[in-house]
Amino acid sequence: MSGINKTEIEYKFGIKNAETFDFLTTLSSVKDYQIKDKSHPLFTDFFYDTPDFLLFSLGIYLRKRLETGRDDAVWTLKQADTSDDDACKRREIIQTLPLDSTPADIDDPAFEKMLKDILGDLELVPILTLEQDRIFKTVYKKGAAETESFSENRLGDLSVDSVSLKFSEQKHTFTELEIELADGTENELQEFIDALKELPELQNNIESSRLSKFERGLILYFNRDKIEGKVIPEFEKKSYFTDLDGSDGNENLIEKNDENDINDKTDKNKEAEQDGGNEVNERIFEYDSTDSGFLLPQEKAALMQICGKDYTADPTDYFGSTGFLKKPKEFGDLFSKNASVLLSLDGGMSTGFAAQAFGLSESEINKIRTDFEENRIEMFPFAFVFESDENERYFYQKPIDDGKIWTAEELVKYYGLDEVQSESRAKEAGILFDCLQSANNLSENDGIILNAAAQLFGVGKGLSLEKNVNIGADIILTHPIENLTLNEIKTLALIFVLRKIKKPSPDKIRNKILKAGFYVPLSYQRKALITVAILEKKKFSEIVFGFEIEFETESRIGIEWENDSDNPEIKSLESDKTENDSVGNEDVENILNNSSNSNNSSNLNNLNNSNNSNTPNNSVPTRNLKIEKTDIMAVAAEKILLGRLYEVEKAEPGVLLERDIEDVHDMRVALRKMRSANLIFKDFLEPNRLAEMEADIKKTLSGLGELRDLDVILEKTDEWLKKENARREKMSVFYDFVSSDRKKAHVEVVDYLTSEEYADFITGLKKTFDDNTYLGIPNINKKGDVAPIRICDVLPAVLYEKAADITAYHEWMDGPYIYVDKLHRLRIAAKNFRYTLDFFKDCLGDAAGHLIKEFKELQDILGDFHDAVVAVEVIGNYIDRIAEEKERQELKAENGNVKSEKAKNECVKSKAESGKASNETSAETRTAEIETTLEMLDRYKNYREEEMETLLAAFHTKWEKMDRRFFNERIAKIIAEADF
Repeated sequence: MSGINKTEIEYKFGIKNAETFDFLTTLSSVKDYQIKDKSHPLFTDFFYDTPDFLLFSLGIYLRKRLETGRDDAVWTLKQADTSDDDACKRREIIQTLPLDSTPADIDDPAFEKMLKDILGDLELVPILTLEQDRIFKTVYKKGAAETESFSENRLGDLSVDSVSLKFSEQKHTFTELEIELADGTENELQEFIDALKELPELQNNIESSRLSKFERGLILYFNRDKIEGKVIPEFEKKSYFTDLDGSDGNENLIEKNDENDINDKTDKNKEAEQDGGNEVNERIFEYDSTDSGFLLPQEKAALMQICGKDYTADPTDYFGSTGFLKKPKEFGDLFSKNASVLLSLDGGMSTGFAAQAFGLSESEINKIRTDFEENRIEMFPFAFVFESDENERYFYQKPIDDGKIWTAEELVKYYGLDEVQSESRAKEAGILFDCLQSANNLSENDGIILNAAAQLFGVGKGLSLEKNVNIGADIILTHPIENLTLNEIKTLALIFVLRKIKKPSPDKIRNKILKAGFYVPLSYQRKALITVAILEKKKFSEIVFGFEIEFETESRIGIEWENDSDNPEIKSLESDKTENDSVGNEDVENILNNSSNSNNSSNLNNLNNSNNSNTPNNSVPTRNLKIEKTDIMAVAAEKILLGRLYEVEKAEPGVLLERDIEDVHDMRVALRKMRSANLIFKDFLEPNRLAEMEADIKKTLSGLGELRDLDVILEKTDEWLKKENARREKMSVFYDFVSSDRKKAHVEVVDYLTSEEYADFITGLKKTFDDNTYLGIPNINKKGDVAPIRICDVLPAVLYEKAADITAYHEWMDGPYIYVDKLHRLRIAAKNFRYTLDFFKDCLGDAAGHLIKEFKELQDILGDFHDAVVAVEVIGNYIDRIAEEKERQELKAENGNVKSEKAKNECVKSKAESGKASNETSAETRTAEIETTLEMLDRYKNYREEEMETLLAAFHTKWEKMDRRFFNERIAKIIAEADF
């Protein structure tokens, strides 16, 4: 059954007392608003997540709701509130399924896809159950009569909820008021909320809340010891810990069930008491509830992700930390250890107990807590996204299984890496993985990730010569490795991002993750960082593990904790001495000497077609510009460039005088065609002659580009308003801002086009052509070898080369992600191909014309898509700017209400008050215009986002058939008709 995808807009308030709750249940009107009882349902809500709260750490929760009297279940996936105002705005996907349904039964495409993208193959389990008694009411719009249409006058739904959950045999309840927008506007809902809060019965008795019921339920559960008002005696519950004297763990597992057993100190405890003075065991193991419960629910979920701690529903596990009471060497990486300490302290573990449990000093425990108080969750080098990231630079294209699946070995061959070196790196990394796997909770699939990262070191190096992008990450995301889930593929890509950090620090790591362009959940970020530390060894090991890795003997890898002054014991990880995986002296030497300095370069990566000085040159007198198939390529270039120069000059007066916005467009197209000509003819023209002209073209295009973007924004906005049957006045503030920006941009363009620099560019270019200077390169060398330079000899190869520039993008369109930037670059490649056909159409037949038309359609789709992408970003910027203007207006109006000092005479006072009233009216009018504009802009932004999806689908329809066979057939027909 298909689901519902919508944005929920609501206001939430905590109800402070029973009297207020009873008042709200009987509320029937608020000023001019009528409130009618609708229903009184009873709900049972089951919340699902992974045991370590993966969904919740992303600001998402999954709920199954059962309602008394209904024979179905409503599943809802809600994303975090991302709004900045008082209203809670949550994106949600809803699907109705049978009563006994499980998460595996969800089959709505958007719902299922979102869960699959996040979870991969991870299992969802019930986390929390809430029971809810809801008084459900309908709020009608202001002044609406009872007889009027329900659908037209329903402002929103008001719910008075009593929510309960049970733990430790006690039921705990909280009450909540919720008002959700239905058929009204956000402004109308805000007006109702303001009226509601003015009621005397509600003043100081309700409190605005942005927490969901799930979050409030988790707060109750996580702090259940304090809420129930009882503290478990020290060892009434089973508390397992291992003695820290380094002997066998099974022999030293101690179970304490009686307070009297506290005095039975271990030898280690006695030593600690002797060294520490008068400190006694009771203090070490005391339960400190006064300092517990300091973690917010999402912080707690994030820490569980970092340290791999699973949620426990065991009500006797008050510390929530029995899983941490192990030997220090088993705590894994440094960040896992710190997260574990914070979770334990939050659960009520005392500082002394934590020091013993984690093998740290009390000062170190206090420092971890202090660091957290100062920086909160930002003390960890991870990117924490407590909401869905809508700014990813990728567009999900299709399920991974629909594209080609690769092995690491295949990618090594495909990108020309040294196979022997790749295998060696994988073997070396595998040795370290075996040693660190159990301590860091790494799975077998983490081994696959490490193996692939080791083998593919340096992949894509040299593929991007003009742009500093992480090609390694791009390749991984578009060439999925077999047996890896989507999150694991993204983790592997993140490894290539992190390895770019030259001098790693927590801040640098966090920034790199944030700028990667794709979000990886916290637990996967941790795995990526551990993998990088294994690959880079000393470069990352101190940050990640808190120790340096040293290879001491044939069978021992030494791991030294960085705080060895307080904990002098050096813990060692024994590698399993088996016939197959023992670490030999030669292996150790290889690891130390070849850690990450492999400078293997791809045989295929040093692409020399950098086009870094795509220069234009040509000289032709004013003459017939028709292209002949016997023309020398340099002469053809001169004709084409001269023809485009005429188009530039023709459009220039219109740009200066603002006669028509199409003049800007025409001038830009002519200049872009000149750049395309430089690309097409670069191998046939003398490059030094073209470099200066290329720089001038780029500079001219830069100024015109900003002007054209603003023209397009205005043009497209006008079209949308026409569809909406709305007038420009609805977005008056937006038009004011854009028009002001366009005016500034036009002034800058005029300044440049009337400058000596631009005049020198145009006159110098015309002089080159008028002088009949030959811009081509010699085609005969000293030996007498002749190079092909005529169109009839060269054009077939040029067409296939330009076609290859397009078909090469199939590799980047068949993976699980597609870069918006790649679509833009494909558009440019398609444009260059079309321009190539257009430049030579005089010597080609009808087949070329048909292909030009097809590519014009493809180019238009990609152009509109790019415009929509730019528009969404630009609209967002204008929304921010206009919102700031709103704040200024509100401040201005507020200042206008402040009484001015008494004037010296009544006349002056009267004028001042009259002016103040005028200013107030003006500010109020401007504020109203801004609010209307912002509302329309939000709708317009959503429209452009939907347009992107539509255009992307249209693109794929045309793109699928444009494979190599398509081009081979078309180009062969073009060449045949041209009779080359």
